[in-house]
Amino acid sequence: MATPLSTENEWSPNSLKSIALMLSICHGLLSHHIRVKLSSCGIF
Repeated sequence: MATPLSTENEWSPNSLKSIALMLSICHGLLSHHIRVKLSSCGIF
């Protein structure tokens, strides 16, 4: 039902959202890993 133009307009925001989601997940995992590493060293 959607024309190529409408799908193109929908694709950009969705891809940006997914990229932002992946970045936030990676950032959360990284900060958690650093926290665990610091706590295992007895700093945190």
